[in-house]
Amino acid sequence: MIPSSLTRFSPWPLVIATVIGVAAALAGYLRYAPPPLPAEGTPERQAHQRIVQIMHDLVGDGIPHPAGSEQNRIVRDRIIAHVEDLGLSVEQHETSALNRRTQQPVPLVNLLVFLPGTEPAGTIALASHHDSTPNGPGAADDAAAVAISLELLRHYQANPPKNNLLILITDGEELGLLGAEKFVREHPRALDIDLLVNLEARGTSGPSCMFETADASLWSIQHYAAIAQRPITSSLFYEVYRLLPNNTDFTRYKELPIQGWNFAFIGSVLNYHTPQDTVDNVDPRSIYHHTQHAAGLMARLAHAETLSTQPGRAIYFDFLGWGVIHWPQSWAVPLAALPTLLALTACVALAQRRRIRPLHLLIATAGLGLTLLILLAGLVATFYSLQWQDHFSPPWPNYPLPLLLVFWVVSIGLLLAGGWLLQRQRTEIYLLMSFVWLALLWLTSVYVPGASYLFLLPACGHALGAWAVDRAPVLAATLAWAPIALLWLPLEPLFYDALGFMNRDILLGRLFLLHIGLLPACLACHAPVATDQSDATSPQTTP
Repeated sequence: MIPSSLTRFSPWPLVIATVIGVAAALAGYLRYAPPPLPAEGTPERQAHQRIVQIMHDLVGDGIPHPAGSEQNRIVRDRIIAHVEDLGLSVEQHETSALNRRTQQPVPLVNLLVFLPGTEPAGTIALASHHDSTPNGPGAADDAAAVAISLELLRHYQANPPKNNLLILITDGEELGLLGAEKFVREHPRALDIDLLVNLEARGTSGPSCMFETADASLWSIQHYAAIAQRPITSSLFYEVYRLLPNNTDFTRYKELPIQGWNFAFIGSVLNYHTPQDTVDNVDPRSIYHHTQHAAGLMARLAHAETLSTQPGRAIYFDFLGWGVIHWPQSWAVPLAALPTLLALTACVALAQRRRIRPLHLLIATAGLGLTLLILLAGLVATFYSLQWQDHFSPPWPNYPLPLLLVFWVVSIGLLLAGGWLLQRQRTEIYLLMSFVWLALLWLTSVYVPGASYLFLLPACGHALGAWAVDRAPVLAATLAWAPIALLWLPLEPLFYDALGFMNRDILLGRLFLLHIGLLPACLACHAPVATDQSDATSPQTTP
């Protein structure tokens, strides 16, 4: 149906949505930066300075030290010297494995330092790896984690823990987790570990993200939430991590009957596995955030009366680093029923008030389907246009914001045009969009529960807005958009660090879902003006 040419346009719904979106994105940019360093002279700052000094001692010469190389033996000897200076001994687990790339045998030496507890209920392991790639010195990946482990070892050597502590520094991680694999399969101490904290990096800056747990994630998240300062985590992270061509030693440790946490900072990814992964290029705030997480978990568990865990997976996410929200994964489907009930009752109420009609609903279904197809086509065309201009090379360009703004401008233009064409079916379109988000919620709740929280609150917002769409369309549009903006937009910097623009389907899928959240606001910008008595009494012309 082509609308009347007598149309009132108001930009305010889109202005309100823009303000909410910009505020959410800015909050994510600011809150997902690593925390500032502690004040000079404090014990925390002194510990941080010792960690940086250890990094300089280990890899400050800037020479790569891949597994099996003479330089790796030198770095390993430096680690051993640091431990022996504390009056402790290092067990060298010597083994070998085939390099999966060259099929040649590589000698490996894992380093273990065992600190017995005073009244042990079990063993906690703090894991890292000491080898680098042949391309760089590996200051962030993974000398920072080794240095943190040695500093925590110094602390607990002076303050004996109640539970056993194992410092595990593997070899051959960069060749395919070889040292961890051999440790798990060969070393008797592997079966003694109850809990494990693994520290990694895929860049030289950014916050320390807790991106992976073992199967008892609900128990693990409860402990992480209790200690985390500026927590950065999400059950979505693991779903994204599975799509990446990366693994860490934690993959091998999960073969053991243990629980644990895997941390990494991933900013400045262009320095990853390059000569730029030097001590001077590693953001000291990232090292400090890593230390906070490792030290916090160790402090909570080192003197725990029991290290027994409880089964159960969790859906979880942090809200702008202020705290971790979590619930059992078994709640995913029951929670999805809440917005479903709200949307269905709103649908019934609107039908009783004659605000939706079968013919208009049919027209709206066709119009919405066409609008979404045009939007997707516009995003795809924009992607290939920018790719043709070589703007996505490398996948992490230095100035991604202008590229993302191009997608937003194209999408908003298409959505405004669709809103003008569909303005007389505004109520029906809004209801249909509510059921689109409900469908996404149910699909993720059943098949990808870790991502379902991203659709739960938007589905609730759409369902609540459905009660007001015929009387207060701007309020309804705001209720629909605000949960999407608050949950999705703050994650954009982390998505960029993790994926950049290297995966077309993930990039366009994420942008498509974000942008359809603006459709109610674009609809609310248009209001048909009554031209006769029948129009004036029609519920569809209510602005």
